[in-house]
Amino acid sequence: MMTNESLRETLNRVDPNSIADVLRTLCLGDVLRALPVYLRGVSAGATGACAQQLATLGTVVLPEDAKAAVILRCTVNAAGVQTGDFTVEPYGTTPQTTQVAVAPNGDIVFLGNDAVTKADIIYVPQKGDVLGQLSNSKLGVTSLTLPVVPGTGKCLLPSSISGKVISLLQANVLAGTVSGQKIVLVPVTAAVATTKAALSVDGTAVWFAIADAVTSVQLDLLVYAGTVTGADVNALLEAASSDA
Repeated sequence: MMTNESLRETLNRVDPNSIADVLRTLCLGDVLRALPVYLRGVSAGATGACAQQLATLGTVVLPEDAKAAVILRCTVNAAGVQTGDFTVEPYGTTPQTTQVAVAPNGDIVFLGNDAVTKADIIYVPQKGDVLGQLSNSKLGVTSLTLPVVPGTGKCLLPSSISGKVISLLQANVLAGTVSGQKIVLVPVTAAVATTKAALSVDGTAVWFAIADAVTSVQLDLLVYAGTVTGADVNALLEAASSDA
């Protein structure tokens, strides 16, 4: 029996009889989902077609469990402007012509007027657990339909995830003077402009416009890996292995 062995070391010598348990501990599907993604021939769609983005942008909408953290390269093969490699801008930047960026909610966006209809994109997904509309007894959260204080535009997140939120994926206002999907902005420290929503910088709340008088909202969030059903692979690889 080996002692004080990390999971990394266990994987290096794993017995065929226990490999399934080890891979289950690592949540192998999540590990593979977090590997770099190679999109081929994707279109940014019609300008303003994505409810979470500014109306001036074209969007490559990504799955909620594979939103982008960073773009490694973007080669445009068909567009209304020049083709070739577009300039990758920092997260949350509103792209100008021949630029591409990761939107605040993790989608990939272009300037709509560039009319990008075919692009090859390599990106690294933002790893985490998706917390959406389904119940999750492990977190003690029965729903992500949450109240908002209309006088401040602030929606406090449940204590079980407070401070553990990576990004706001979408915000659908159920009750207020301006309902429906909101445009997601980069994290902020105070209420935002009308029709917008943003995660707080400290990850404890979501902000809306006071003028929208929001009282109820349905949120999709990306939280730290291991908070819901996934695994914090880095912590697991460093920790002592139960299979040692």
